[in-house]
Amino acid sequence: MSVTIRRAEAADAAAVAEIAQEAFGDSIDLDYLAKALEAGSNFVALADGRAQGFAGGFVTVSGAGGRRFELDLLAVAAAARGMGLGTRLVQRSVEAASAQKVDVIRALVATGNLAMQRILGAAGFQRDEPARQLYARDLYEERVLPGPPKPSEPAAHLVAVDTLSYRGIWLEGQLSQAAIDEALARASQTDRSRVGAVIRRSARGEVKLLRANDFSCVGDYDWWTLKPGNARS
Repeated sequence: MSVTIRRAEAADAAAVAEIAQEAFGDSIDLDYLAKALEAGSNFVALADGRAQGFAGGFVTVSGAGGRRFELDLLAVAAAARGMGLGTRLVQRSVEAASAQKVDVIRALVATGNLAMQRILGAAGFQRDEPARQLYARDLYEERVLPGPPKPSEPAAHLVAVDTLSYRGIWLEGQLSQAAIDEALARASQTDRSRVGAVIRRSARGEVKLLRANDFSCVGDYDWWTLKPGNARS
């Protein structure tokens, strides 16, 4: 079977949406997806000319100014698993990240996603400790107004992201009520539908704060990271 990895195009939206629906149960708006596929470092895996997998990635900047390549989403159609498509998609994403001169490549992987963990480990990624949990709040049509400033609270780092499945805000660094208020207001004002935060499972204070603000636990996750020069072929 002939396999090709190429950059994603708007015309791939229907195939990518079908694979995502099968893999994650997520329904993605095709008009949004068509634009998103051409905006970042996104790739499709073709087997005998048919799209059977995809990987989505983009660059963010940390609070300290470091450039990070986010390997944000990857899936392979059930009928094409076991053919090495996931491995080749990761390799192509690493190549794209290296060309953009980032400091680190990272992927947030569900603890139970053993297949993805094996692929990343074989590519040279390392799993960070400790284990973490992903919390998210979806805004839908909700409008959130900014509250009064609270300069005494430490500032978190807010990252605006346009992923293949949603536009959102990531909360990083020191969480506080002021930081959550700012993230929710900024997301609402810029038509972003989701605010998320990845925290240590042991951070009980942050868990309590997020739950008090209607964030839900998506699940247990691990950060996998790779320095571009340490990739394995």
